[in-house]
Amino acid sequence: MLNRTVTDRDIIRTTIAQTRMFAGWPAAALDRMSAASSLRRYRAGEVLLRRGEPTPGAWLIASGCLSNSRQMADGRYNLADLMIAGQITGFIPVIDGMPAAFDTTARTDAEVVLIPGAVLLEVLREDSGRLLDVARMMCRRTRLDYEAIQSFALDPLRMRILKWLCFMARGSSVPGAFELPVGVTQDDLAAHFGVSRQSVNKEIAALVEEGVLAHRYRSLVVTDMNRMVGMVMDYDPVLDEILALIFGRPARVLRTSD
Repeated sequence: MLNRTVTDRDIIRTTIAQTRMFAGWPAAALDRMSAASSLRRYRAGEVLLRRGEPTPGAWLIASGCLSNSRQMADGRYNLADLMIAGQITGFIPVIDGMPAAFDTTARTDAEVVLIPGAVLLEVLREDSGRLLDVARMMCRRTRLDYEAIQSFALDPLRMRILKWLCFMARGSSVPGAFELPVGVTQDDLAAHFGVSRQSVNKEIAALVEEGVLAHRYRSLVVTDMNRMVGMVMDYDPVLDEILALIFGRPARVLRTSD
């Protein structure tokens, strides 16, 4: 049997079709977006887009990892999110026409599908069902944003770390152990939560001692996912729907969160 070479067109079509936002869309819409899209490759550390710049379209991650972050004039740095295969960034600026809200950088070598904003908007204008899909996606993201705001305001750092690690494990089936899809370090956690590395180190050391986390090549590994989820639920029992949103994995998609 001859091995068929995978082309950029194949990667573009597969990535769009396996992203949760588009997984249920008609083949005609997927074909239309695929034909207009381009596959872009970035080396670790390359900047795709800077905060305040116009966004050319929606970026779908085919492989690797991207980060969304902000750097303040006084040097302070905030890591907003780490994004992996199957996720979308730049979608909101396409919809509202405003500039990029974050610096988007390749955390690792990455392949990214760019759907031109004009083409995506055309598809949405022509199909109200697709607009409803977008509204549902925005609702999913808003619920997670609500949870993050509450956690930042009310939760101790230990619980904020546990909840974020649960979020980073989205799409898994909650196994006994889980290696995060991208190396997450204590520096990442400090930059995300706006606290000192020493504060993070204290909480991580306790969780390692309790058998929930472990260190591996400077990154963190969840060694007991069931226990970690149980700790979050014991602290905040009303999180059932949020955890279902995080760990649910619809058929045919690369990851649960888009």
